Amino acid sequence: MTPIALDVFADIACPWCFIGHRRLRAVLVEGPGAAFAWRHRAFELQPQLPPRGRPMDAFLAERFGSREDAAARLAGVAEQAARSGVPYDASAMRVAPNTRLAHRAVTLARGQGFEAQALDALYLAHFAEGLDVTDFATIVERLADAGLPDPPALAARLAAGDGEEEVAEDEAIGAQIGVRAVPLVVAGRRIVLRAAQDPATYGRFLAHAIAATRAG
Repeated sequence: MTPIALDVFADIACPWCFIGHRRLRAVLVEGPGAAFAWRHRAFELQPQLPPRGRPMDAFLAERFGSREDAAARLAGVAEQAARSGVPYDASAMRVAPNTRLAHRAVTLARGQGFEAQALDALYLAHFAEGLDVTDFATIVERLADAGLPDPPALAARLAAGDGEEEVAEDEAIGAQIGVRAVPLVVAGRRIVLRAAQDPATYGRFLAHAIAATRAG
C-alpha cells in the first residue's frame, strides 16, 4: 500500500507543537509508522517578528504582561510536557524567535533523511536549552550535534537561501485549507486532527486514517 500522507502543520516556537510532535512520533514508531509518510509543514505563529526575533521578556510583557503572568497562563504546557517526558524550561528561553530560518533548515534536512530529527533538535534547542533558533550558526551546530549526515552541505544551502520556496509553499497550503492554529495533522489530505492530543487519541486517529484509506 502506498504510504498515507501525514502532514503536520507546526511552528518551532509553539510548545504544544513540541509536545504533539513527541507524542505523535512515539505512536508512529510503536505501531503504524510504515503506513504513513510523515512530513513537517511550516507554519509561523509570529511571522511579523524581526528575523532575529525579540528579547523574550519584552515579547512576553507585550503579550501577557510579564514572564510570570505568561507562566501562569501557560501552566498547562509545563504540566503536559512533564507528563509526557518532554524537556521544557520556560525560564531558559531568552529569544522569542522568528522561525523562518529554522523552518528552512528542517526543510533542507528532509533531503538528507533527517527531517524529524532536525525538527526535534530545534524544538529542544528552543524549549529546553534556551538557544537562539534565529541564529544560523546555532541551527547548523545543533543539527550537527544531533547527527545530521552532512552539516556543511546544509549550511551552504541555508546560506544560499534554499528552502525558502518550500516554506512559502507550506504556508500557502496552510492558508488555502484554513490553518489558523497549530499543531494540526492532516492524514490522506482529508482527515484532520487539531491541537496536541494524548497518545491514545493519536493512535485512534491513525487507525481511522488507515481504515478510511483502505475503504476508498
